[in-house]
Amino acid sequence: MKAVAYHGIGDIRLDNIKEPFLQHDFDAIVRLTASPICGSDLHFVRGIVPGMQEGTVLGHEGVGVVEQVAKGVRNIKPLTYAPSRKRTGRGAASCAPACPGVRPYLDFFLHC
Repeated sequence: MKAVAYHGIGDIRLDNIKEPFLQHDFDAIVRLTASPICGSDLHFVRGIVPGMQEGTVLGHEGVGVVEQVAKGVRNIKPLTYAPSRKRTGRGAASCAPACPGVRPYLDFFLHC
């Protein structure tokens, strides 16, 4: 899977990373179909946030298709569209063509 990763001040790259997996009872895996760049990501890239480690996956706002849900998840089901708003640190996003069906969600997320 592909993700945008931090490699140093001013150095971000599209890396191959491990596929995500369910770890907790309330986890969900969402395959992103569209994701904007958030202003908080720019703080990392510019070196404003201390302690950034090489290989940290950037991005935390997007929409996509729910691939898997853990046993404690009740409100979303696989193959539905959902927002993804949490930074996971390892493996949060994949590169996929944008889907026209998610446009209403994109308007909500383009705020940074």
